[in-house]
Amino acid sequence: MNIDKAGNYYLAGNIDASITSTWNAGAGFIPVGNSGDYFTGTLDGCGYTISDLFINRNTNGQGLFGFVAPPVKIANVTLSNVNITGGGYWVGALAAYVKSSEVGDILIQNCHASGIIKSYGSGMGYYGGLIGQILRVGGDGSGTGYVYDCDSSCDLDMVNASIYSFRGGFIGLVAFAVIKNCHATGSLINGDAADTGQSFGGFTGNFGNDIDISFCHATGDIPVGAGRFTGGFIGFAAQTSYFNSCYATGNVNGRQEVGGFAGYLEGTYGNPTITDCYAWGNAVATAAGYAGGFCGVAEEPSISFINCYSKGSASGAVGIGGLCGIIGVNTTVTSCYWDKEASGNLTTSQNKGLGKITKWFRKKSHFTGWDFVNVWYMPDFGKQIVMGKPRSSYPVNCPHTSQRNVYV
Repeated sequence: MNIDKAGNYYLAGNIDASITSTWNAGAGFIPVGNSGDYFTGTLDGCGYTISDLFINRNTNGQGLFGFVAPPVKIANVTLSNVNITGGGYWVGALAAYVKSSEVGDILIQNCHASGIIKSYGSGMGYYGGLIGQILRVGGDGSGTGYVYDCDSSCDLDMVNASIYSFRGGFIGLVAFAVIKNCHATGSLINGDAADTGQSFGGFTGNFGNDIDISFCHATGDIPVGAGRFTGGFIGFAAQTSYFNSCYATGNVNGRQEVGGFAGYLEGTYGNPTITDCYAWGNAVATAAGYAGGFCGVAEEPSISFINCYSKGSASGAVGIGGLCGIIGVNTTVTSCYWDKEASGNLTTSQNKGLGKITKWFRKKSHFTGWDFVNVWYMPDFGKQIVMGKPRSSYPVNCPHTSQRNVYV
């Protein structure tokens, strides 16, 4: 695949890749595609599994794929028990650096990863359980990264990391992308208090411009008390970004801006909008910072929260809130709630959001304007708290059989 980076490939069976631990004097597998020569072809895993892939290399761009660009299409690939150690920037089990551009879109669909991802030295920037980074590059290009039906259960072991930023259980940093029906169950572990990197998230460390995320979730913990912006789902989000029907259940420890769902939302240059989302985990700000059961900090002026709730506790030294630790006066909050009984938090910033006792959440008629047909479900007067409704998979449409000309 590194010889012909524009080729179309498919797997004809499972691959035991454990022998890669002996390759290249212990450095392991060489990723497909590099910063000077991107992979632009297709790979269809046909539902087969690549197990025990090993990489231990102190350089950028480590993963099964290093650098990929349009019109790349990767589908139906499962990576089991990866052991990947990278240095510096861009590391992910499936792909380290994914570039959409003015020449076209990229598509990643029905791909899965498990195992562990580590930093070689102090640097750990743009690390994700499945993908390190998705970003549009070049002029005013209109290319978009599409990611459907994927998941990662890779833990990010941050034991050696003390600088850089943007780490997530699913993806480190993403902009100009559509992500649907994806989830992350891995945790960000073994961090150090000295690691003051910018953004950590159970799903994504940093969301940039032109993001559409729906029916995604994260269940991993961030127990390390490091990182500035830290959230159960999002570490940091800004500009034009939309989150629909997403949730986070992990417990979150960060330094300054910490939330059960989002650490820090910036509305100066766009309009982050969060609709039909919830958070269950506890949020702890270990430094002199802000913590909220749902969001740590939501700045002015054009942020919107619609039909959201949280039930985890928020604790810290400065601004603490049941829903938000600190929120702008002009930030819009519509039909959003927090469980003041379960969380122990009786107030929230600007009184935006309503605190209710646990029993209140067990009756559908209390949730004005919430869609219990297509988005939420709960038996009326039931014991089960409101949950996002599972979404059926998107059709697997890449790569087509007619595109295949080489198998591995």
